[in-house]
Amino acid sequence: MYNKQYRLNQFLIDLAAFFEKYYSQGVTEIVVTEEDRSILITFSGDCHSRIELTSCGEEVIITFSESHWHIDNYNEPCDMNKIYWNAIHIIMDILDRKIGTYSFWNNDVYLGGASFELPIEEALLSARNTFKNTSEIHVKRWGSPTEIYKY
Repeated sequence: MYNKQYRLNQFLIDLAAFFEKYYSQGVTEIVVTEEDRSILITFSGDCHSRIELTSCGEEVIITFSESHWHIDNYNEPCDMNKIYWNAIHIIMDILDRKIGTYSFWNNDVYLGGASFELPIEEALLSARNTFKNTSEIHVKRWGSPTEIYKY
């Protein structure tokens, strides 16, 4: 029986191979890197778009722009299929531009940010009240340049 870390590593390797073979829309390069006991997968796309997936710490961590997601199933016994399902859906939603990220800045100082599902206007309006010293908001969607709104 394989342990959780091994299974997550294999999942990411298989997922990278699947995307490389069957889903090339908007993905210009996929790099698989073995690190210590974990795997790092990097998806690159147009306009400095980049998704990183790692199996570090017996969970899948997905990073896109200013946001990241920790994918795990904390129940015992662990339901690996839930981890696989959630990771695949978040990646597909990023690649299909259903999920993007935004970040608030005061000049060069990062104030905070999050991910959003469309429409973004409501998320920005709500978050704008939290980050009152904002001079810029950066919005990133897969395959598009970062949109910068100045205040």
